[in-house]
Amino acid sequence: MKVSVRFTAAVHTLLCIHFFEGAERVTSEFISGSTGVNAVIIRKVLLQLQKAGLVETAPGVGGSHLAQPADKITLLDVYKAINDNDEERIVFSFHPEPNPLCPVGRNIHRLLDPALNSAQTALEMELEKTTLKGLAAQLKTAPEPSGRKHEPSRAQTIPDKVSIGGKSQVQRHDHPRGRRRTENPATFLDERAGDRPRKR
Repeated sequence: MKVSVRFTAAVHTLLCIHFFEGAERVTSEFISGSTGVNAVIIRKVLLQLQKAGLVETAPGVGGSHLAQPADKITLLDVYKAINDNDEERIVFSFHPEPNPLCPVGRNIHRLLDPALNSAQTALEMELEKTTLKGLAAQLKTAPEPSGRKHEPSRAQTIPDKVSIGGKSQVQRHDHPRGRRRTENPATFLDERAGDRPRKR
């Protein structure tokens, strides 16, 4: 099977845009901090999504925005955007030169193609059932991480790099309200999810 990891990264990217749009500038660096995928790759994913008409990206650090309503964007749309030609969209690759003189080789396509084509169709039909809006609704009702109590009063923060005392640090802007603080960029605390600090 050759579904690229860019597909799930693209879905993650769209969810980030939908979730944070209007409250934060959703740049490739911002999305990279959520996905754990290099910002260079995220920029390539954004270009593919933009080419497919799913997102709009402002120049510079303006961030990205959805180009269509979330209920109109399906996983199949994302799959097609990331795999932008028919060859890439085919899940099952066939070995190129079965021997036509062999009774197995000359019949292998006849034997396998119906099942593989049915599986491809089933995949695409299933992807078409799921919209970005549906995923976002599930995200809002997702349970808190086990072992940590939900603290609704805690500030939700997103990191931005700043320079303090000549040293690069991360500045956290409390969202949507609260105090502001800075911390070392070597650690990232996702207060929205309640995770422990981890090395970036």
